[in-house]
Amino acid sequence: LHTACEMTLCGMPYHYDPDKDPVADLNVPVCRNMNELEHLAMIDFELSGRMPGGHKIFNGMKELAGDSMQVLFPEWTRGPFGIALHLAGYQNLLMSMIQNPEFFHALRQRITDERKNYFRSRAKLIGETFIPPGSSFNDDIDANFIGPEHFNTFIRPYEEQLALFHDRISYWHSCGNTAIFAKELLSIDRIDVLDISGFTDLAKVLPETTSESPRLDIRLHPLDDLQNATPERMEARLRQVIDLCRKYDVKSMSIRVSGLNPWKSTEADFEQIRRWISIARRVIDSK
Repeated sequence: LHTACEMTLCGMPYHYDPDKDPVADLNVPVCRNMNELEHLAMIDFELSGRMPGGHKIFNGMKELAGDSMQVLFPEWTRGPFGIALHLAGYQNLLMSMIQNPEFFHALRQRITDERKNYFRSRAKLIGETFIPPGSSFNDDIDANFIGPEHFNTFIRPYEEQLALFHDRISYWHSCGNTAIFAKELLSIDRIDVLDISGFTDLAKVLPETTSESPRLDIRLHPLDDLQNATPERMEARLRQVIDLCRKYDVKSMSIRVSGLNPWKSTEADFEQIRRWISIARRVIDSK
């Protein structure tokens, strides 16, 4: 249904390109103040945004699958903060943390409640009697405009609500730089796997970990550590990550690279990937 699906459910306009995923129009905020929030329509699980297309695909797949397998309906994955940024507009929402925190919290709570209702409707649709663990994708949570105090006051309460609602957050993700509020992020209970992006300084995160911390999914930088890296750079970076994890007694972690885009040629890109895999295996075996 595309990465902006949740925004369209909340009223963001969207459009299609012939060779791309549907895109929400981020230049048209639909909820800039308390008055607009009060008039924002509740999400209709059948009809809002991209839902008609989602149900069409779901019903078609159910018809094709018959009784051979269970067909699931897409989950709501994007975190409340990112949706709020787009609904209210970046500058407007960030300024509301200072000038109008009442509106900020009201919008965040509304989005959080809508997500809960979405999962209740989803469970009914697919015949589940429970709410499964959920993921929380938060690319918009970044140290460029979020500090520890902002995180604790404006973000953490709603992430904790979702963790309790789902019982667990199976995967907490951000492609942003989360080092500056790593301590606050790690203190959220009920996260199974915590993403550490390639734009985050791992050396600033690991000192904040404890034996109770979630498993770390350590993602290296797609260009610096793989696509544009020499073999020497690849090996040195992998050894650095492993040594840091040992230094801080990390109990469970994975190392990978994501966010790859075409860089040179198809063959050259795949050759770099194969080279990185080979070096990673050798480094891990030697450790």
